[in-house]
Amino acid sequence: MITVYHEYKMGWSPGAKESIWPLAGGLIIAVARDEFFVAGTGLVITFASKTAGKKAGFISIDEGRFENEKWIAGRRMNGDQNHQGRHVRTPANEYSIQRVKVYTY
Repeated sequence: MITVYHEYKMGWSPGAKESIWPLAGGLIIAVARDEFFVAGTGLVITFASKTAGKKAGFISIDEGRFENEKWIAGRRMNGDQNHQGRHVRTPANEYSIQRVKVYTY
């Protein structure tokens, strides 16, 4: 299960206390059972297992780009970028594409 909400809902994001939030939006593409591409701006995305008693975690989250139809990985999203493994984040007023690999435990 995937849950998506506006990044400013986190409260600690810069601008979260403003009365008008910037537009946010994105696209999630499943390329395998445990692999997704996330593109957008201003989103926080969490993953959960559909199996009772199981949790979902991240194997990796890599920011990158497509060049000539080939994925080019950039920086690995760790700690501060994924809130210690809690979510995928695309900051407001920035655009990014991230390759997400998940697992259940």
